[in-house]
Amino acid sequence: MEKDFAYSSGEGWIGNNSLFIHPEIGSFLFLCCIMTDIDLIEKAEVPTDLCDSCHLCEQACPTQCINGDHTINVSRCISYLTIEHKGVVPWHLRSQIGNNVFGCDICQNVCPHNLKEMENQSEIFFNLKKKNISSIDLLNEMSLTEESFELKYLSTPIVRISYEQYLRNIIIAAGNSHNSKFMKSLINLLDCGSEIIRIHAVWALGEIGSEECLRILRSHMDYENNDLVKGEILNVL
Repeated sequence: MEKDFAYSSGEGWIGNNSLFIHPEIGSFLFLCCIMTDIDLIEKAEVPTDLCDSCHLCEQACPTQCINGDHTINVSRCISYLTIEHKGVVPWHLRSQIGNNVFGCDICQNVCPHNLKEMENQSEIFFNLKKKNISSIDLLNEMSLTEESFELKYLSTPIVRISYEQYLRNIIIAAGNSHNSKFMKSLINLLDCGSEIIRIHAVWALGEIGSEECLRILRSHMDYENNDLVKGEILNVL
């Protein structure tokens, strides 16, 4: 990975969160490489560990995926779970994902090296001072079809994941809200053709936890034909 080349070139160091950190502009940066067949004799001085005794990223990580030795447990990382992981999200990690639908920057947001003024950064990318972050309308997103999802996010990084993965992530965020306003949409998703969607919809209804939710799940057991979904319902009940 490019971060290893950047570290070897002496441009920065690998942080406790396993990300490359530049001493002046932190970890919000792009890394580029030049490929050459020229022998490079001179070796750069590898920087010392500037994380020192700081453990803010470890303390802030909801899933505790940061090991403290400049490596992470990828299988617990929210970015991995919401983007790379294609199947069912492990039960014990769902509540820790919170409202993160696509990736996670918590370990970078708390890093002291990312709190400096970044005047030299491009205004197109990483202009943290003018970040315009708006919350996702979970109800609206749950109503998206595969076609409308692709049309809406065609020119965005979100198409890195499938419609099924995206809807799974939306459902987890809805469950973690514990808000009954999502109940109707989640009940409708119990008839979805995807077992992955049905499994997470069952879990989210369990997180809302109203008597009506539990009654619907008991009723759904009678005509659910997938053993994994049935097992999820039994876990909730």
